[in-house]
Amino acid sequence: METLTCDGKKLKVNELEQIGGELNATTDFSDTLYRSRDGRYFLEEERTDPLPLNSSHQWPRDRALIERMQNKEISVKQVSERDAMTWYVKSFLNDAKLKRRFVDLIKRFAD
Repeated sequence: METLTCDGKKLKVNELEQIGGELNATTDFSDTLYRSRDGRYFLEEERTDPLPLNSSHQWPRDRALIERMQNKEISVKQVSERDAMTWYVKSFLNDAKLKRRFVDLIKRFAD
């Protein structure tokens, strides 16, 4: 059990899945799907700007840049079970046709 804060409330949740990597050339990401005790789903999205490996940090302005880049943007939102299933399929399936068919099934049959 982990503690997650959403809308100013602390909740006990279990981590279901986590995925991370490079979102684009300047942003790394980590998305984590949680389920609370009462069955609600929460998606935590974390974004960071990585520092270049060949950068040097000697001047005060460089330190300010480093502090800005090391700040993480974290958002936590409650999602429906249908959105949680859609997120899962889109995150972990690679085949476009299979992914589209699963998403269509979820939209058709999930409440």
